[in-house]
Amino acid sequence: MESQKEFLLAEYREAAGAYFEGVQLGYSVFKGYITANGLFVAALGALGEGKFLGLQNVSLLKIIPILALLVSLTMIMALPHYFKHLENCRSRCEALETVWGGALFTRLGRISNGGSALTSAGGMILTVGVIVAFWLGLIFHGHLSRLLV
Repeated sequence: MESQKEFLLAEYREAAGAYFEGVQLGYSVFKGYITANGLFVAALGALGEGKFLGLQNVSLLKIIPILALLVSLTMIMALPHYFKHLENCRSRCEALETVWGGALFTRLGRISNGGSALTSAGGMILTVGVIVAFWLGLIFHGHLSRLLV
């Protein structure tokens, strides 16, 4: 019985650690994603003014939005796995808290399942969607469309 308690305590600590490290990693990756897109926009602005480092801007102006879309696609593909990982860790900690006591993850679960109009997952997906729409609009309807034809 004592070894089972020790195991469950160790499992709780590992799941809690994985949850909070996952939150921190997700926050860092999302900040990097936003920063990268800002750099892509800045590069478009710099390249749109003429030659840059002796390179032909037309080809670079075509590549940047496509590269930005590939980065966004990677983010879109990773988000479901990321949120599934967080949910798995939180649910396991919540289950252990109902048996052994504790309220941190139980309360996090109530917040997550509270029926809010916009969750953190929804906010991230909405942000990525807006960025993808921006790049697609720039490619197909914006000032780059004349270069891509």
